[in-house]
Amino acid sequence: MNKKNNIDIEFILVEPSHPGNIGACARAIKNMGFKKLALVNPRKEISEEAFHRAKGAKDILENATIYDSFEEALKEKNLIFATSARERTISWPTFSVHKIDDEVKNEICSLKSKTAVVFGREDNGLSNKELQKCHYHLIIPANDDYSSLNLSHALQIVSFELMKIVTTENKFMPDEKEFVTSEENEKLIEISEKKSNALNLELSEIRENSIEIRERKASSTATIDGLSKRRIDLLERIENELNLAEKDVFEFSNLKDQSDLPDALTQEELLDEKKRERDKLGSVNLRADEETSKYEIEIKKMEKDRSDLVTAIDK
Repeated sequence: MNKKNNIDIEFILVEPSHPGNIGACARAIKNMGFKKLALVNPRKEISEEAFHRAKGAKDILENATIYDSFEEALKEKNLIFATSARERTISWPTFSVHKIDDEVKNEICSLKSKTAVVFGREDNGLSNKELQKCHYHLIIPANDDYSSLNLSHALQIVSFELMKIVTTENKFMPDEKEFVTSEENEKLIEISEKKSNALNLELSEIRENSIEIRERKASSTATIDGLSKRRIDLLERIENELNLAEKDVFEFSNLKDQSDLPDALTQEELLDEKKRERDKLGSVNLRADEETSKYEIEIKKMEKDRSDLVTAIDK
């Protein structure tokens, strides 16, 4: 292979446990013309065994980057591939390693791309949480009955396919669009989640207020129903009292002897008393009208508030 590879791709091993595998991965990286090896929280140090297995790729080991966390390793990356020997239940863009989409190949070849290829632990691979932080999943097709690959073998296969992509002449034109780093993407997600939580809280408060308004409306409606019944009863009483007053006045006018009046009331006193009773009952009726009107105004206000809340919820 005579073509020079200038594409920025870092091969990241998450918590590798065998120094020999680390050295073999360094060898595979250099075989395919790449330069960058990174380790996330390695369980063992880069030992003499690692250098022995690396053979002529000792410079890859010497320049390897050590990260303390998965997030730190991806912080500056803007194109991240996660490798797996099996398909997961996570709904995420996935390619077989030899069938990567042409658009993604253009992203890999971009001079602005900072690409990472992540390999999981030897014993249990990558967690679902770690996979979700990657943009694409790469599947290495293998025997369904025994799909587990040695770490360095998996890296050799992936790096070989990537080498073919970055050295293919005139087929994949570098795309110079701007990329978003993993750190920037995480910040955008965090901001979106905060806004979403705030909107959900506001929506919850709106729903609670709507429920309270409905309850207040039901209570006011019941109060108005009670007032209406009381008003009807009061009107009936007033009507009866007025009828009685008219009857008394009529009977009084027919009296020939003022001594026949009860309690020795004069005609003028009797009329004044009946008028006062009538005015008193009329005043009670007026207050009932005013109280009913007040509750009707309150209900209209509640209905408007509830309508405004429903409109806010719909938005």
